[in-house]
Amino acid sequence: MELERLKDRLRSWVQTDTWHTGHANDMERFHKALSNVFRELELDDTIERSQFKAAMSELVGECHPDFDEAYKELKIEGFSRQAEHIADYVSDVSGP
Repeated sequence: MELERLKDRLRSWVQTDTWHTGHANDMERFHKALSNVFRELELDDTIERSQFKAAMSELVGECHPDFDEAYKELKIEGFSRQAEHIADYVSDVSGP
């Protein structure tokens, strides 16, 4: 998936000040953003962790430029891993 399209789908979640807290509302926004990503994916299109991390890194840099770099990387890695697991699940249950 093109990086800019991915960023556009994740922006509503990341631009929120509390995106990284794990609060239920923030997790709901995360899941809705991923749902938007998956809805737009073509059947032969995939999202890899590296793509997700790149999009997140750019978005967090744009939306929250004062974040501590180590904290930012920790959060991006965690959400990237979650997105990868969810993508695997969606792929498994979508069928051919």
